[in-house]
Formats: sequence, structure tokens, C-alpha cells
Amino acid sequence: MRLIQNNLGVFIAVALIQLAVPAWMIVRQEIILTNGTVYRFKTAPVDPYDAFRGRYIALNFESSNVKVQTPSLWNSGDRAFAAIAVDSLGFAYIQSLSKEQPGDSESYVSVMVQYPLPEDTSRLAVQLPFNKFFVEESKAPQIEKLYNEMRMDSSKNTYAEVSIRAGKFALKGVFVDGKSILDIARETDAQ
Repeated sequence: MRLIQNNLGVFIAVALIQLAVPAWMIVRQEIILTNGTVYRFKTAPVDPYDAFRGRYIALNFESSNVKVQTPSLWNSGDRAFAAIAVDSLGFAYIQSLSKEQPGDSESYVSVMVQYPLPEDTSRLAVQLPFNKFFVEESKAPQIEKLYNEMRMDSSKNTYAEVSIRAGKFALKGVFVDGKSILDIARETDAQ
């Protein structure tokens, strides 16, 4: 009888842990969305034939490079911390790169160093961690096509809204001139 009670206790503890882990993951994302600082990262074109892989839209950002004082200290594949700032038009950019995690700033994300820019070797290309926008599989081809068409139109502002808090992030959505690409796709469906 005692063995059954012990096994039942272990089973209940394991079940509670299995429920607590995904619940915490959801709560953590909600905390970032609610309390994080929202940044708008202006997107840039990517090869339209390679932009969609699976059920997400590949995002490329205009601000995915940063000037560094000593480029030779950085290698391709290095992890770094990118301090985020906002320009006069309200779009986010990488202000600086550090090998040390910022202590008090909430405006940073972890990035991967890719390579020095050929046209300016004092600037490093980095990969931002929120470079995939997941969408419903059945609507993905239509959304990808709309997004690529609008992104190629220089009169339109295409950007991703990302909430950042203490190095963590949540991609809120992709927008064209202030309107969600998902809403644009729904309107196109209705026509």
C-alpha cells in the first residue's frame, strides 16, 4: 500500500511539472509582450524564391549590421549582445555590439555575428533572432506573395514589431504602412 502511495505521489509531481513548464513558457511570452519595449524593425528584401520555407515567412532587416571599433575581435558565428535604439523615424536599429551581456538595459537581444560587410569592413552583419514570422500553413503562400510584393514597393514601409524585455523577445507581427499583413491577406481574400 505504501509503495502505491509513493508511486502516486511521484506521478502527481511529474504531471504537475509537465503542466508547469509549458504554462511558464506562455506566461513568460505574455510578460514580454505586456511589459517589454516595442520596437519596429524595418524589413529589407530577400530573394523571393527563397523567402518561404515551411510555414513561415523569412524576414530580413535593413538594420542587421552594426559598426564596431575593432572588427578583428569578431569571428563568424560569435554570439553577441546587440543594444537596440530607435531612429528619428521610429524604427529600431542596432546601436552597438558587445561580448558581455548588458546588466541593466532591457533594450538588447542576443545575435549571431555573420561576416564583415564587403563595402565597409568596420561594419558587421549579424543575424537577429526573430527572422521568421510563422503563419497558418494554408494561408502562407498568399501571405508570402503579398508581403514580397509590398516589400519591393519602395513607397511602402514594411516592418516587424518586436517586443523586447531583458534580452528576451516576442515577434508581435509584420506590418505594411501600419497595417498587419494578416489583415491585408484577409481583406484580399474577401475581395
